[in-house]
Amino acid sequence: FPVGIDQVEIEGGRTFLIAVPEKAIADKIQDDRGTGIRNQEDMRRYLMQSLRIDAENIGKLRTETLSILAERYGSRKLQLLNKVIRHFRDERARHE
Repeated sequence: FPVGIDQVEIEGGRTFLIAVPEKAIADKIQDDRGTGIRNQEDMRRYLMQSLRIDAENIGKLRTETLSILAERYGSRKLQLLNKVIRHFRDERARHE
């Protein structure tokens, strides 16, 4: 399957495809036009205010998956997202 898509099996052997969190947010960021995201602070504000994602959950996103998605999408915004996630992790590690 493409990067960021998992196949899930439920009772009765039925299966379905679902986007992992990294793919879901990458698609949302790519689909949202006119967000004005130009730097890390813009991305941080977008995540926390527009999408209402808390810092703890942002830090749980897998940067390896996002790096692959950013490359395949050719997306500067997803590269910024990766930097923001790393920054959140660094901040959390300093406070622990």
